[in-house]
Amino acid sequence: MTEIAVAAGVSRRTLYRYFPTKEDIVFESPREWLQVFESVVDTRRPNEPTRDLFLRALLTVIEHVESQRDRVVAEFAVLQESAALRARRGRSDDEWISRYLELLAPDVDPGPSGMLQAAVCAMALVAAQNALMAVWASGPPELDATALARETFDQIDCIWPAGSR
Repeated sequence: MTEIAVAAGVSRRTLYRYFPTKEDIVFESPREWLQVFESVVDTRRPNEPTRDLFLRALLTVIEHVESQRDRVVAEFAVLQESAALRARRGRSDDEWISRYLELLAPDVDPGPSGMLQAAVCAMALVAAQNALMAVWASGPPELDATALARETFDQIDCIWPAGSR
């Protein structure tokens, strides 16, 4: 944390005020991306299917990620090198899954089968996002994240609950 504070030009105390652990620094980006996602959700169009909303939001998040390529690639490299950080990733994924479940719940039956369908969809979306980021961050700089995101979305198209299309 001392090295990070020095590099950031702040005191350790200030750094700890914003980031209680090193892990919190690495996972700040996914929280930021979730905020970008939320900004798109806040602009949901009348009668816009949930699937279309998710695609629009994902493409907006990817555009944001691409604009910070060097930072994201560096963070991903740190994440890949640390078993502790990879284990911590689950908490970040849980934030995304919870939000996706909230958005998908109105599109499925309220019983166990419907909630199972929403949970499968939410978890598959998060896994697909993680795969997308892994391939993009470890790929050549000219790899088009938007095209990769569209391809990823097409590959998981079959998971969508009927009410979200």
